[in-house]
Amino acid sequence: MDASTGVLASLPVGVISVNADQLITYANARAEALLGKPELVGKKVLDALPGELYESIEKQIASKGTTKLRSIVVNNLTMMVGPMSDGAIVVITPGGIPSHLGHELKTPLTSIMAYTEAVEGLVADEEAKRFLGVVIEETKRMMKMIDDQVAKWRAG
Repeated sequence: MDASTGVLASLPVGVISVNADQLITYANARAEALLGKPELVGKKVLDALPGELYESIEKQIASKGTTKLRSIVVNNLTMMVGPMSDGAIVVITPGGIPSHLGHELKTPLTSIMAYTEAVEGLVADEEAKRFLGVVIEETKRMMKMIDDQVAKWRAG
């Protein structure tokens, strides 16, 4: 086992590499466990992986390394498909959406809430304050929904 294979084998996420002929050339134990499919190496993508993933892999292979990372959700697994010069790589994580997405969703909401609170302090009109209060409360509610969903994703 070379150093790069050892690193891939030890990752807490599933990793699969696919060559230009759409054959699986590497799959760590975590990928096989998450997919519930042992001994993936040497199999055709279409035969071994979920059909929804096949199209993404096919597009990445056709791009020959020129497209961006694609993310799809299949069977409560997030699968990120990236291009390689001679194929594609798939990273698999449990959960419908990666947990870091919670941060990405909450950052603009935090800005909206901060600006709304600042404007609320400057407005004298009571009806306008009431509307701004609704924006603040709804923003807080959305942030709580995101926190709750991220907790579910982490729980699996």
